Amino acid sequence: MCFDMHQSDKLSIFVDDMKRLGVSILPPAINKSRPNFSVEEQPEALLAVRYALAGLKNVGEKAMQAVVAERSEKGPFSSIEDFADRIDPHGLNKRQIESLASAGAFDELEPNRAAIFDGADTILSVANSAADARESGQGGLFGEGSAGGEMQAIRLPEESNWSLSEIMVHERDAFGFYFSAHPVSQFQAVTASLGARTFAALCSEDPIREGVRKPAVMAALVEKLRWRDSRRGKRFALVDLSDSSGQFSASCFEEDQCKVLEELADQGSCALLNVELDQQSDDENPRVAIRRVQPLDGLEKTTRTRMELEVHDIAGLHEMANLVAPLVGGQSEMVAIMAGPDGNLVKVCLGRSFRLDAETVEMLERVNGIGKVRLGPARPMRVAKPKLRLVS
Repeated sequence: MCFDMHQSDKLSIFVDDMKRLGVSILPPAINKSRPNFSVEEQPEALLAVRYALAGLKNVGEKAMQAVVAERSEKGPFSSIEDFADRIDPHGLNKRQIESLASAGAFDELEPNRAAIFDGADTILSVANSAADARESGQGGLFGEGSAGGEMQAIRLPEESNWSLSEIMVHERDAFGFYFSAHPVSQFQAVTASLGARTFAALCSEDPIREGVRKPAVMAALVEKLRWRDSRRGKRFALVDLSDSSGQFSASCFEEDQCKVLEELADQGSCALLNVELDQQSDDENPRVAIRRVQPLDGLEKTTRTRMELEVHDIAGLHEMANLVAPLVGGQSEMVAIMAGPDGNLVKVCLGRSFRLDAETVEMLERVNGIGKVRLGPARPMRVAKPKLRLVS
């Protein structure tokens, strides 16, 4: 399956089309991907498409052919050190290593993408030293073929670490579009609580009758805004948006809301949108008209969500308390699930005034003693019904 690489728009459409057809798109992997797209068999005889190494920006098909040829001849790379020891450094440069790291191609060898990205110069330096040793007849830098001797570790930057937002930005730079996650997904608990639907979900509903304007709530990344003048001379905005289901466009005739959208487009930020949908024909997607805009950043302060986390070690609970202390000041509830005195699991409410988001989930999942962390819409508050009695 061969594509004209470097055409990220076409690749984005291809990925979206495969997802809509129910075909899994596997991420690029230095030990599994080929230069071009390939098909892999999954459990239960299902097939999936593995993303091409050469499909990434700033990488190049020739360089990836050399990497895959080395892997095919001598087996998968066992570590970053093994990769540096075996590759031809004359065919790779810093920018290519950074793009592969940004896309997660090295995740199997080193899950910290930021460390690989920031350590690209070190990796290439080791690769050059290993190549020089081979050319001088002294074998690999770490011994013959990196076997038969203890492998020297590459010191990657320990302080390097990306937040969830930074991971998505780097993925966008490497793929040319958001691949594994969309910026709106960071606010999933908030948007679900407020009833937001994706564009694809709205399109899958029954056609909208002629002359009807259907209200809906959406959450989207504001990508671009263009000002236009209507036939009557009124200024309005055409807005390019995207959510986890793909890209779509909308119009906005409310001037004050257009200005908010323009600021969000300049910042590349996400928004909660109150919209109206109408449809010209059954075989066309609904048109979207934006009526109200709210930036999603900070909305977690005023929206009720609920986080449940599994506590396996009480020490983890103490560390977690220190991490979430600065997050007080919101509307969200935090619940710990842990073993009670009798060994049965119990739920303990830790508070109902936190500001919680996907970044919090990622932070807490790294705490020793904390297991699975789930963030979702808050449950409805139970209101005690007053007891009535007859008065004679």
